[in-house]
Amino acid sequence: VLTEAGAVAQTYAREIFRLGDELLDALRDRKTQGRLAVQLGAVDTVPKTTVLRLVAAARGAGGGAGAPCAVSLVEGMGEDLLRQLRRHEVDVVLASEPPSAGKRRGLKSRLVARLPVHVFGPLAARRLAKGFPRSLAGQEFIVPVDGSRLRHELDDFFHQRGLPLKVAVEAQDASLRDVLCAAGHGLAIGAAPAGEGLRSLGTLAGVHEELWLIVAERRIENPAAQALMATFELGAP
Repeated sequence: VLTEAGAVAQTYAREIFRLGDELLDALRDRKTQGRLAVQLGAVDTVPKTTVLRLVAAARGAGGGAGAPCAVSLVEGMGEDLLRQLRRHEVDVVLASEPPSAGKRRGLKSRLVARLPVHVFGPLAARRLAKGFPRSLAGQEFIVPVDGSRLRHELDDFFHQRGLPLKVAVEAQDASLRDVLCAAGHGLAIGAAPAGEGLRSLGTLAGVHEELWLIVAERRIENPAAQALMATFELGAP
């Protein structure tokens, strides 16, 4: 059992180790003289076209002497990426929702987009654009996994209009959603432009997909991450 003095020592020790990790990360951000590096994380529900825009912005953020910023990118589940963010293994996370109330400590987040959500289908489904959204009755859908904010809004949208949300496939990855839709497994729902051969049948009124940038609070800031948090915005895809 820790004594009072031991508890104080433990508090200082934890801070020392945290700052040590942060220092190593700050040094790693400067791989070569005059060139910064930034580690990006993207939740796999975020469309690849949107991730591409973040990478392009990151390469131009914080580079010295005109040199583009070196970028590394990982994708994964939101909880895993937030853990990496706290350990300084990534500098910025692009996510579809901010950290929950119980997990915000030590993190900062900013809303960078609030986009309308479309229903996509193959060209053969273009007839469903007429009479939308009532025309969706009886159709099967490829939807985000249960428990996500977007999925909750979709459930409400269909319930309020007396339409059954017939789930064919739950898919976390936005690109996989488009592939499944093109293969005829159901209509896809999302904010980004659909894959090749797919078209928007209509937008779901009152349903939006949010995109957030999240960083960890640090004493030694990554300049590229700072620039992204200050200036990066996403308009319509």
